[in-house]
Amino acid sequence: MILIFDSSTTAAFTGYRLEKIFPGGYDAVRYRRIRTRLQQIIQELYKSGYRTFISGMATGFDQWAAESVIMLRESGSCPDIRLVAAVPCRNQADDFDQESRALYVQLLSQADEVFHLSETRSRRCFLRRNDWMLERCSQVICYYDGQPGGTGYTVHRARRLNLPVANLWRPGE
Repeated sequence: MILIFDSSTTAAFTGYRLEKIFPGGYDAVRYRRIRTRLQQIIQELYKSGYRTFISGMATGFDQWAAESVIMLRESGSCPDIRLVAAVPCRNQADDFDQESRALYVQLLSQADEVFHLSETRSRRCFLRRNDWMLERCSQVICYYDGQPGGTGYTVHRARRLNLPVANLWRPGE
């Protein structure tokens, strides 16, 4: 099945990988706060008509977002919610740790649609993935504290495109 994107009911996620979210090591309290906010914003958007959510499938925020979409669908609270996996390259998970790679494989198997945007890894393939997501959505959900990189690129480009950006990062957290 190929999904037809209605950008007016599609949101995209962008956020940091684990090492940027937890530079000093894993923090369970912070993790739970982020995950709670993530589920709340997905549910709010669902109630306002959003049905398709795109994840770039990187470790950390992207995978948490994809996992949240699947959990909300399986719980029955958002029964027709759809997950689209925007995979920048076929070997995206090659440098993931074992746990993240296992979650990645599981999430891909549960996604409603998987798009592989490049056969090989390059810096450009990640930017192309981010652009691809922005071209297909009308809302961005991010975890962004100002650090440079792909998330910053995506958030700044979304703002230039006048897309609403819901930032789940909180100062001092």
